[in-house]
Amino acid sequence: MREPVFVGGTGRSGTSRMNKVLGSHRDVHAIHWESRFIVDPGGLEDAARVLTVGYEPYAADDALRRLAFLLGRRVSGRSMEAFRGWGLVDELGPDRYWAAVDELFAALTWYEFHERVPPGPHQERHLPGEAKVNRRVVGRYFADRGELLAILRRFVSALFEPVTVAAGKTTWVEKTPFNVLSVPFLWELYPGARFVHMIRDPLSVVASHLHQPWAPRTLDDVISWVEPVYRRLLDQRPALAADPRYIELRLEDAAADWSAERLRLLDRLGLPDDPAMLGFDTGPVRHRDDQLSADDRRRVLDRLSDVRDELGY
Repeated sequence: MREPVFVGGTGRSGTSRMNKVLGSHRDVHAIHWESRFIVDPGGLEDAARVLTVGYEPYAADDALRRLAFLLGRRVSGRSMEAFRGWGLVDELGPDRYWAAVDELFAALTWYEFHERVPPGPHQERHLPGEAKVNRRVVGRYFADRGELLAILRRFVSALFEPVTVAAGKTTWVEKTPFNVLSVPFLWELYPGARFVHMIRDPLSVVASHLHQPWAPRTLDDVISWVEPVYRRLLDQRPALAADPRYIELRLEDAAADWSAERLRLLDRLGLPDDPAMLGFDTGPVRHRDDQLSADDRRRVLDRLSDVRDELGY
């Protein structure tokens, strides 16, 4: 199977459409639901640091508990937050998903033990129903980071490759917007993977965030949400741009001349042309143009004008 493609951006920058467009290629299977467990807090990237250079027993216990929450509750749609009802497990197949999770934790856990929990302050004994022991999970220490990365890659592949094969495709694409902040780690997992960074005019990105139920409610708060993301993007952009595995695509360019952008993109991805692929329409790309008032635009530009300049807007 070919190395995968990862898609990312600021959010509201065309990543979902790119995922769908690439999934319409005859060789590419798109993972519909954002996986999130690779790059989100408590995910594989965090675990990789804690179980190697950041190791200590309590940190490892915490990392495994956070990973268990992410895999067992958040991406399985069981948490009481915006991810309630997340459908990744059903997309991948519940039996396959939970078997892979069990195998992963067996590989990452050294042993467990029960530590004594003392009675509360000024208590001689535990109150009825109070826990007397706490289960402590001791994670493995990986002196060889490559050994751990092989385990993590096996887990991801065990989830995504079977559905790719079942679809008759030769590779898969996964979209989680903040993949864009974790490209080096994604390349550690899959050294041959390509990364597509979707870029959109920051004015449109901000305007679109204002209409999302998971985003901040006010203009200033939205700007404060996206500005540090842009700052990190610009900090790492020169190093990424020098790598042929990294591909930038402006959403507006894709909508203006998808035929030319399709050929350029597929060539960079090492995929054959497929004119039957879906594309990008100008309407959905430009419909945010007039949603900010003149005063709102000025407030955005006060904070992000240099970002727009760097991105070519």
